[in-house]
Amino acid sequence: MKKLVSLFIIVLFAFGCGSDQKRIEKMTDKMISKMNTACQLTPDQESKIRPLVAGYIKTRVELRTKLANKPDSLKKANLANRDNFITNLKTIVTPKQFEKIQEYNRKQKANQQNESNSD
Repeated sequence: MKKLVSLFIIVLFAFGCGSDQKRIEKMTDKMISKMNTACQLTPDQESKIRPLVAGYIKTRVELRTKLANKPDSLKKANLANRDNFITNLKTIVTPKQFEKIQEYNRKQKANQQNESNSD
C-alpha cells in the first residue's frame, strides 16, 4: 500500500511540475508579447530577454509555493526578484525602450484599476 501511495505522489508531482513549466512558458510568451507591443524588441533582444523573463516567472511561482503562509516574506522576496529582473532588463534594452515598457505597464495598471472601479 505504501508503494502505491508513493507512486501516486510521484506521478502527481511529475504532472504538477509539467503543468507549472507549461504555465511558465505561457506567461513568458505573454510578457514578451507585451514588451514587444510596448517597445518593439529586436530579435536579438528577445532571445536575451526570454530566459530572463522565464527565470523571473519561475522564481515567482516557486516563492508563491514556498512562502504561501508568510505574506510579508513573500512580498519582500518578490520585490527583490523584481528588482533583480529590472536591473538585468536594463542591460538588454535601451533606456528609451525601458521607458516605453514602464509607460505601457503604468497604462495597463491604470486600465485595470478603472475596470475594477466600474464594476
